[in-house]
Amino acid sequence: MARLDPARVGSDQNSAAKSEFVVFAYSTSQNGTVTSLDAYRASSKTRDALAAASGEQPSPEPAG
Repeated sequence: MARLDPARVGSDQNSAAKSEFVVFAYSTSQNGTVTSLDAYRASSKTRDALAAASGEQPSPEPAG
């Protein structure tokens, strides 16, 4: 799980763009080589559900 924050550059510092969450799924062979890698966009609700299932506290949304 990763949170991707929008880049704020130039005069557009108050962009309405919001953070997005991405879930990465991968598999490896017996020698440790990555054999597949998938990335899925997830809502903040999905992120909170995954965090709750793993016992983590959801990270706060960045102030914006």
